[in-house]
Formats: sequence, C-alpha cells, structure tokens
Amino acid sequence: MNKPEITFREMRSQERIEVRSNVQVLDQQTGRTLGNLVNYSEDGMMITGSCPIEENRIFQVELVFGDPSTPPIELGIESLWTQSNPELERHWTGFYIIGISPEARRRLEALNAPDQ
Repeated sequence: MNKPEITFREMRSQERIEVRSNVQVLDQQTGRTLGNLVNYSEDGMMITGSCPIEENRIFQVELVFGDPSTPPIELGIESLWTQSNPELERHWTGFYIIGISPEARRRLEALNAPDQ
C-alpha cells in the first residue's frame, strides 16, 4: 500500500499569508536590510534576500513599508532555516517570532487587509 504524499504546505501547522506589498526587514542593531517579507503566520515569517542568514540567530527587526507615512512594525525573530539558490543569488530564511507587542501583532495581521 502506498502512502499518500503530503505536501510541504500540508505539513505546516499554521496558514501562511502571502504579502502583497514590498515590506523590507531591517536589522535594528546593524541597520542592514535582511531582505523582503514573503509571508507570515501567527508564529513565524519567511523573507528573501541577496545575502544568506545563519540559522539560530536572534534579531530585533523593523518591518519597513514603502509608504514613509506608515510606521514600521518592530519585533524579535529567530532564524530557523535557510535555503539558497546560488544561480539566482537569492536566499530564503524562515523565522520564529519570539517577541511582538499586541499592537505590532494587530498591524502585522492587517497587512493584507483591503485598505492596506
């Protein structure tokens, strides 16, 4: 009897929400842009960028929006995994959200609301 194949999406414990706008992830300690937010869930996020990020690193970051009138969202994250494509010079990193205020969480959850 063959086991049914389980897709990566089905293995996730939480729904990922794709980000429809350009949101940069900025390391508050170094001022370096880590990459762009791809998707997020209640407990995590994925970003893509041109530089690799080591696993098991903790960052205090700001999510910076293209509209300068929108204040950044601040949160603490820990890198869990990374995957690179050298041909495209792209690196994807998954993070666990380890610190976020209730207001920042509300704003994060509202990213893809119709008025955003």
